[in-house]
Amino acid sequence: MITADKTKDQATYYGLAADEKPTGVDVANGSCFLEMDSAALYFYDAAGGVWREWGAGA
Repeated sequence: MITADKTKDQATYYGLAADEKPTGVDVANGSCFLEMDSAALYFYDAAGGVWREWGAGA
């Protein structure tokens, strides 16, 4: 189950590692996704349309 907390254009999503992360035009660049079971944090790269893990390098 994914929940969202939106402020202005960016949103913070909370879910589990097994959850499919949201994508597409409804997800603003820089939005973040926190996997509550693994503590992994991802930021959305709208130009590439992908979630990038924080601290995973370039």
